Amino acid sequence: MSSIADPSVDEAAIGAINDAAGYCRTLWATFIGYAATIFVLTSGTTHEALLRQTPVKLPLFNVESGIPLRLFYVIAPLLLVLFHLNLLMKLHDLRVRVSELIIPLNWTDEANAAFERSRLRRRLMAFDYAVLKAGLVSDRRERVLLRLVTDATIFIMPVLLLLFVQLQFLPYHDWKISWLQRLFVILDLGMIAYIQLWLGKPRGQDGAAVPHSSWNGRMLLWSALFAAPFILSLFVLAFPGEPQDVFWKSVSPRPYAPLAGGDVAEKFGIRRSLYLADRSLWAVEPSEELLRALTQDSTIIALHGVDDAGPELLRTVQRIRNAALSLRGRNLSYANFESSTLIAVDLSPDLNNEQVRKFQETRAAAAPNGNSIEPGNRTDMSGASFSGADLRGARLPYAKGDNAAFFRANLQSAVLAYGQFANANFAEARMQEADLYGARLQSASFQTAGLQGAILGPAQLQNADLRGAAIASEQLRAAQWDGARLDDMVMQQLKSMPAAQAGRPGR
Repeated sequence: MSSIADPSVDEAAIGAINDAAGYCRTLWATFIGYAATIFVLTSGTTHEALLRQTPVKLPLFNVESGIPLRLFYVIAPLLLVLFHLNLLMKLHDLRVRVSELIIPLNWTDEANAAFERSRLRRRLMAFDYAVLKAGLVSDRRERVLLRLVTDATIFIMPVLLLLFVQLQFLPYHDWKISWLQRLFVILDLGMIAYIQLWLGKPRGQDGAAVPHSSWNGRMLLWSALFAAPFILSLFVLAFPGEPQDVFWKSVSPRPYAPLAGGDVAEKFGIRRSLYLADRSLWAVEPSEELLRALTQDSTIIALHGVDDAGPELLRTVQRIRNAALSLRGRNLSYANFESSTLIAVDLSPDLNNEQVRKFQETRAAAAPNGNSIEPGNRTDMSGASFSGADLRGARLPYAKGDNAAFFRANLQSAVLAYGQFANANFAEARMQEADLYGARLQSASFQTAGLQGAILGPAQLQNADLRGAAIASEQLRAAQWDGARLDDMVMQQLKSMPAAQAGRPGR
């Protein structure tokens, strides 16, 4: 039988293995470099960048505009998975070559085998993965250290990086991209399991894997190792409102309140919603002239869309609108904007002109039958906090804001028409000239809120709390206020109205 030391047997094989090991080592180093780049870029994604959808600028590429944020968080992990697949396949090929090279050592006595392994290690390229798979490292401590390096960089790091990418993008609350990122985690785990644990294993005559005496125990261990990232991606890294958001509900104190800044997940370093309190948020920083104009009541009233405003005032209002953020159709549920400046922010449904026209036609056709039609892609602010925020002139038509907090917020001339704000807190809010036409405000709190000139008809104010609010009975003439809590004077005035014009008050 030929010896592994025979040049006619191993020289060509060793040369081929060294070439393959050199290629794998270069590929491995490049993969680590790409992973490090992805880590740095995703680490720099702040909550404000998520809100503004700030493009991601790649190093070494002279692209001024950068890559669109949402596209980056799809393409970057996808390329990581594909790159990882290529690396795993090349390492598998190297493993097969090395295994064939050392087969003759199985028929060599222990002393000669140890000598040949030591000699062979000096002839193979110094690539940790290759020498480990060849069983050429005799020292146990060295073997542990080399395995730590290879396993951490080849198997553990890519999965953890994919989870980190998902974590960084999580506050954006885009279920489609979040599920794509979960799919990437599952694919990467499946690739590792298939290539490392199944592909190339010895097979029987029927093609089945040869049973191993300790396979049951190993199977349980490997199952646990692969299940942990899957569970983490699917259940732990779920943003509030997703159907599978059950883990944090089960460990959170009752009632479950995942508002950013108070979510129990944040105790473990997981922030699942946008936290942008005490920020001045504009698309374009306004000039001093515009800031001065915002101190004038006429400008604030004109933000409501007054028809008789002069040309100069209308131009000022348009400049304010152009400088304001557009967050149309975004999912801002459980976000924290407390004490932030969001003047004239646009939170309308994300519809183009044709879609708006079709929606209006559909709504008009359904109105006579008493049906309620909601537009697609409407802004979701459920459970969010805008307490103390400056929302003068904000546009929130059709917004979904159940359980949202607007305590002491400035909503002068804001448009909340047809919005859904059940159980929302508008206590002590400034809502002069606000438009709440057709809004659903059941059980909402307006205690001591300033509602002078606000449009409330035909809003649904059943069981709402309007005690202490600056409001006239005439404003409630067309509203549905059955069960609403009102000041005695306002209630007496409403009771004196004809039955067709007044609802049934509650105490």
